Amino acid sequence: MTIDDSLTKLLGLVAVTIFAGAFTWVLLRYGSTGDRRQPFVIGYPPTLFPNRQLVALPALVALAASQARLLQVYTKLTPRSPAAIWLHAYLTELRGIMDGAYQAAEVALIYKNTEIIDRIAAEVATSERTIAQESMRHILHNEREFDYVALEGRLAALQRFAQELTRA
Repeated sequence: MTIDDSLTKLLGLVAVTIFAGAFTWVLLRYGSTGDRRQPFVIGYPPTLFPNRQLVALPALVALAASQARLLQVYTKLTPRSPAAIWLHAYLTELRGIMDGAYQAAEVALIYKNTEIIDRIAAEVATSERTIAQESMRHILHNEREFDYVALEGRLAALQRFAQELTRA
């Protein structure tokens, strides 16, 4: 790996982080006053994801479990709070990742290589722990703000995996 490659990757990560921060700021600043608790597609329902062999893959099971736990946290947050708005955006991004992982799993099973979806599931699990810690601190100590720097890093990593998934 050359210095140019490292610098390009670093600049890309910085750009994604800035974009994610700007996106969050726009959501917090201009979000509507209505309740943002729109229903999410939970897990992998058979009507939308008919291949049950794919849904049984450990990585997809882990993604669905993480989503379910984060949805529980989301329901405990105050509607329209900055934390709820941020978590809603994260859950929306996660749903897209889950859909992409299902499609990637179809190809992965053919080649017997689930490395990319396994890595995504591991990243989501790491993100889930960070979000859960921040949420519990927020709920238990009645703190107004999340540590958005840590959360933005997790969101940026998830977005990076989403881009990798679309190239796979």
